[in-house]
Amino acid sequence: METKQHILKFEGAGWDGAEHNGVGNCRIRTRIKNKRGDIIYFECTSLKKNGEFKGFVSHCFNIEDEISNHTKELAHIERLQFKYNTQDLIKFVNEHLDCDFTELEVYNEGLRVHDTKEALCSCYEGVL
Repeated sequence: METKQHILKFEGAGWDGAEHNGVGNCRIRTRIKNKRGDIIYFECTSLKKNGEFKGFVSHCFNIEDEISNHTKELAHIERLQFKYNTQDLIKFVNEHLDCDFTELEVYNEGLRVHDTKEALCSCYEGVL
């Protein structure tokens, strides 16, 4: 049995000195294991427009589809936008990727998505 985590962990993939509305970086990415046990790659970036930070999903696919970077059931998420702040980012991931995270951490050093095929965070409670 895996240990369920409540922390949504991201690698900071942009410049952490750029404005990021408290998220920790203007571009972030992760590999999540959701409640069903699916491992999903998720990457987004932010843009400040008219004083508001908007989040844009640049990549969202099941890890089984990593060669093509496309999962038909998740492709619509790459067209969605959200308010780029900690709470709305957690809410977006929970609602669209079947998760139940409660906290968010961004690591600008030491955590590398592309150094592993494993999930960086998990809300899965099942037997592998």
